[in-house]
Amino acid sequence: MSTIKNISAISGGNITNNGGIGISARGVIWSTNPNPDISLGTKTVDGSGNGSFVSNITNLLPNTTYYVRAYATNASGANYSANTSYGNQLTFTTQPNLLNGSGLSDIEGNQYKSIIIYGQEWMQKNLNVSKYRNGDPIPQVTDDNQWATITTGAWRYFANITANGITYGKLYNWYAVTDPRGLAPEGWHIPSNQEWNDLFKNLGGTPAGGKLKETGTSHWHNPNVGATNETNFTAIPSNPSTQNSIYISASWWSNTWAKGQPGPYAFGVDNASASANLSPCSATNIQKLSVRCIKD
Repeated sequence: MSTIKNISAISGGNITNNGGIGISARGVIWSTNPNPDISLGTKTVDGSGNGSFVSNITNLLPNTTYYVRAYATNASGANYSANTSYGNQLTFTTQPNLLNGSGLSDIEGNQYKSIIIYGQEWMQKNLNVSKYRNGDPIPQVTDDNQWATITTGAWRYFANITANGITYGKLYNWYAVTDPRGLAPEGWHIPSNQEWNDLFKNLGGTPAGGKLKETGTSHWHNPNVGATNETNFTAIPSNPSTQNSIYISASWWSNTWAKGQPGPYAFGVDNASASANLSPCSATNIQKLSVRCIKD
């Protein structure tokens, strides 16, 4: 068993001897009861023949123990019927929908807690690194005119106030996000449009933003509609320009160019949305946005 998540896992097997009759079907079978067999509908079919195979187990229940066995079925012939053999029984338990992650550190030694939300492991704070994964520095650009014309990676603090980095992390342009040297820490990446959308759907669609937002008004302006932070994502607002407006909304980069649009997708929540929604929008290359990384 490997890559065990809340509703999926990976298994497989290896057929080293077919007993003299070719293998017509192979895969794994699973159940919440011991010794599952192929009479159950919960199985994979992963090709035929000898050798190793990988099985993707899906549509599981979170926080549930399963029993799994590999199987191999011989082909039937004129003088014999198909016969199925089973491998050793294994057990595994899926993750809860919400779980604390193992955390991570970046190239500069900054430490981040992480949370697992419906099988996706996210950083619990915004990225705060000033170097690419290989150690090359990312320029800090504080001048608005220079920022508007630069075509390479850059970062800055909210309102150009250094102390904001501790709480809010750094803001990056699109060129830093997509630089081949890698902005995200080793083993992590900038989330795709699909991964942001999966988070939205897993959290029930419209109320997703509220489940991500920090509660109260320490960082958000009133009314901070719908905020529960039940995921421990602890989204706090960020604004690329003035300190006085920093409490209004939070926006993060995706790594995906918006189809039919002049720029990439970004995702955000705000303090007063009636739905507390997690919403996509089309950004531009030079916008100043936060980064939340997701584990590979």
